[in-house]
Amino acid sequence: MEKAYPFSAVLAHDFSAGKFTILVLPSCLAEPGNAAEVASVIDAQIERTKPRLVFFVGDVTRGLADENALRAVLDVVLAPILTRKLPFAHVFGDMDSAAGLSNETAMAVYRSYPGCLSVPGDADIDGCGNYTLAIVDKAERIPVAWLCMLDSHSAIHVYERKYGKPDADGAYPCARLPQPLYGKYYMDGIHFCQTMYYCRASWEIERVYGEKQPAVLFFHMPPPEFSLVVMNQGNCRVTGIQREAVRTQVVNGGIFASALDRGDVRAIYAAHSAVNNWYGTFGGVCVGQMMDLGTENGATVVSIGADGTVSEAYSTIV
Repeated sequence: MEKAYPFSAVLAHDFSAGKFTILVLPSCLAEPGNAAEVASVIDAQIERTKPRLVFFVGDVTRGLADENALRAVLDVVLAPILTRKLPFAHVFGDMDSAAGLSNETAMAVYRSYPGCLSVPGDADIDGCGNYTLAIVDKAERIPVAWLCMLDSHSAIHVYERKYGKPDADGAYPCARLPQPLYGKYYMDGIHFCQTMYYCRASWEIERVYGEKQPAVLFFHMPPPEFSLVVMNQGNCRVTGIQREAVRTQVVNGGIFASALDRGDVRAIYAAHSAVNNWYGTFGGVCVGQMMDLGTENGATVVSIGADGTVSEAYSTIV
């Protein structure tokens, strides 16, 4: 692994030996009482899928109020990854900080483990954990694809504290109207400055390498366009399980529209559901929502080919 602008880190892969595979682990919700069970599932998934990178799509833990508690849980949960000396990365979900442990403090704990590729990101951009990773051909040393990780924050009240003002009647904050478009979940998500972070990275990558490079976006909270996909399952070729409305962010930060505009994003993966596990296609972009780890369809393996093509498959441990 080496660092190279404009990426936070670079992973080299011998594509003559096959595709680059990422084991994507949705909400683990690890805590002292279930950490060993979570580790067992991760161990079985790694053994089955033989990934080159392990990625956690938020809600890695829950109910942890300080860094000592986090470290005790991560010592157990990360053991299957650390013993195999695999690189891993993550984004935060809404549950990771729900008990009071800040994402900034948690990030420092994660980064103390060998193989962690997660970084806090630019302090001028909202959130903790906005960064990019490049997958390069070991022989050619040029990017085959790049990954963009974004912090989708937590409940909408955090957004309101920064931007919110009462409506005309003073009854509701701007982001918490009584009839929201996407269900009364009132969740935050990708902010516009984070969308611009992706755009700037995309522009810079095109400038440096002379052409656009295939991208994959990862974050915990689905954007509103995910709702359109499940509302139009035939047109969007949806497969998998969809049992509840998609709990999307309330204020649309424009990440999906920007991905379509740039034309380099091949797939967007999110989580934030205990009962949905589906994939579809919208605007030529594969989109997918993943349910909690250890439930139906288990985890997901994302594969990247030498030509930058991206595909995904469920990995179920029976």
